[in-house]
Amino acid sequence: MSTGQCAIWVASREGLAQALALVRNLAASPWEASGVKLAQCDLYAPERFADGDCIPCSSLAESFRARFFAYQAHVLFGAVGIAVRFVAPVLAHKSVDPPVVVIDNKARFVISLLAGHWGGGNRLARHLALLLHATPVITTASDTCVDSVALDLVVQQAGLCLLDWQELPGIQGRLLDGQCLSLYDPFQALPRIKDLFCPIAKASLPSQFPQITVHWQDLPAYPQRLRIVIPHLVCGVGFRKSTEPELFAQAFTAFSRQYGFSLHAVTALATIDAKACDAGLCSLARTLQVPLEHFSAEVLAREPGPHPSEMAGKVFGQPPFSVSEAAALISAGQRYSKTHLFFPKTCFFGKITLAAAGSAAFLASEPLFCSF
Repeated sequence: MSTGQCAIWVASREGLAQALALVRNLAASPWEASGVKLAQCDLYAPERFADGDCIPCSSLAESFRARFFAYQAHVLFGAVGIAVRFVAPVLAHKSVDPPVVVIDNKARFVISLLAGHWGGGNRLARHLALLLHATPVITTASDTCVDSVALDLVVQQAGLCLLDWQELPGIQGRLLDGQCLSLYDPFQALPRIKDLFCPIAKASLPSQFPQITVHWQDLPAYPQRLRIVIPHLVCGVGFRKSTEPELFAQAFTAFSRQYGFSLHAVTALATIDAKACDAGLCSLARTLQVPLEHFSAEVLAREPGPHPSEMAGKVFGQPPFSVSEAAALISAGQRYSKTHLFFPKTCFFGKITLAAAGSAAFLASEPLFCSF
């Protein structure tokens, strides 16, 4: 579990004592969510009353906006109106905005203002309320209605990736109204909660429109449909030295289109130690926002693959092996108990080879490129 940092902002002298107490309490009782432990805090206050425990700011609003995405969460002691004015110019999207929690100066109420679900703001507000013996204030509809379900939280907790955010409010509204939504989820990756979903079989797709689809394929977008992606693929990469950096992204795009998988289904890239620092490959990993893993030639050569390369064996002093296939299979094998080579070594531009392996639990029985 990684360690994150929280920024605490104090708008007036009255809230400073409560803020200092929260810094101590949070260090003793960290908030943990989505693989991040939030224990360390930076305390910001205006210059006119900032003491030795604070970072002084000539403009609290400007400092807040400049550091908005530098922290995993923000807590502001002051009025909700002040917080709204602080945060409004820097909002990006609910999928990336960090949570913002507002606490009154007497620490009576802890209000989840932003990123309540996906960012964990509601859970953070409840945690801070316990530390301060305060009342959490949660206003998201799915948290205030009896027997309601927050679909984005279900997706997040299942380790899935939500696309089509613009369709989420409508889909969530139907759930709140008690409607049963049509669901295409052949692997049952989305947890079945109550009787909210009506599963659709592949054979029924031509005549039934699924309101929610769950797959690793790159399924088409439609109005009033919510796509959820299963991230489980590891892409192995082999390439010649001095390959132009711009070719990596082009090759990967062509690879995903050729085999019909969503870019959001990729959880990591993998290659050989000797080429792990290549600028083009590292740039691709940053673009995809996935880790880049690497293995020695000896380890890769021991992994049996369907398309070994004699040239790779000669270059690295090993028996014939495929860098891309072996790297994908080994990396996937570290994540899943049963793996499968989904897409074999495929060459692009005569310089880059790509392969993809993943969990055997998500082997598709239906053809790729479904057009529903």
